[in-house]
Amino acid sequence: MRVPFLRRIMRATAMRRFSSEGLDVALARRCLRAADAVCFDFDSTLIGDEGIDVLAAHCGAGEAVAAWTAKAMDGGVKFEDALEARLDLIRPSRADVAACLAAHP
Repeated sequence: MRVPFLRRIMRATAMRRFSSEGLDVALARRCLRAADAVCFDFDSTLIGDEGIDVLAAHCGAGEAVAAWTAKAMDGGVKFEDALEARLDLIRPSRADVAACLAAHP
């Protein structure tokens, strides 16, 4: 599939969705163009794993963190609260993150 064609489809789909939900598409475009960086969460959508769960398992806190992830994904807990709780359980160092990335490229 040609990438420019796919981009046009994705852009058109997103714009229709934003418009139908009452979001300001022009404002969204201006913000994205002016941004220094844009982050997207691809966990469990474009990739099969939830990255924080992989890191937690690597650091020995897999089951407890997975429970918080499930609560957050079910909408029972605010994302920020669940993220804070999960990171408090993992407490990963830079070395932990590097080792996890090396083990799970």
